[in-house]
Amino acid sequence: NDDERTFHVLAQEYLAKNPKGQYRLDIQYKMALLAYEKERYDEAAPLFLKLGHEYGSQEKGQKSQDLYIDILNIKKDFLGIRTYAQELSKQTPDHARSAKMQKLYEQAYFLQIQSMEEKGQVKEALHEYLTFSKVNPNSEFVEKAMWNTMLLQYKIGDMLAGARSSEDFATKY
Repeated sequence: NDDERTFHVLAQEYLAKNPKGQYRLDIQYKMALLAYEKERYDEAAPLFLKLGHEYGSQEKGQKSQDLYIDILNIKKDFLGIRTYAQELSKQTPDHARSAKMQKLYEQAYFLQIQSMEEKGQVKEALHEYLTFSKVNPNSEFVEKAMWNTMLLQYKIGDMLAGARSSEDFATKY
């Protein structure tokens, strides 16, 4: 619409004339948000990603991070969510936000593996479930990962590994 075009032109002009301007974050955030609200995710995503990196300690920077993750979720890009959330969990000094990002990383990782399994990539999924359980031993998804590991081992005919996994599962749970 005309209002958005006018805003975009004025915003670009401000950003060009004031590369370190006081309102840079607000303007770029608004530009990204307008694109996001109109479902122009390919336009909004790089802006949110950039703002999340540059202003991660500020509220709009964190909102940008969250909206970037939402775009990845809309696109069902579990690997993208997993990678970005893990990066944020390590960078964020705020313990509560770091824990939230760690949980999101685990959730995306698990969904990525389930997606492999649904696509018939059984051996890859099996390998990833095993890796997930080792790398994230305290995750709330470990029980399900161990269970799925056992089921997939039986499914591919590896009875010995399935029996061992069954025993491990029974011991732990």
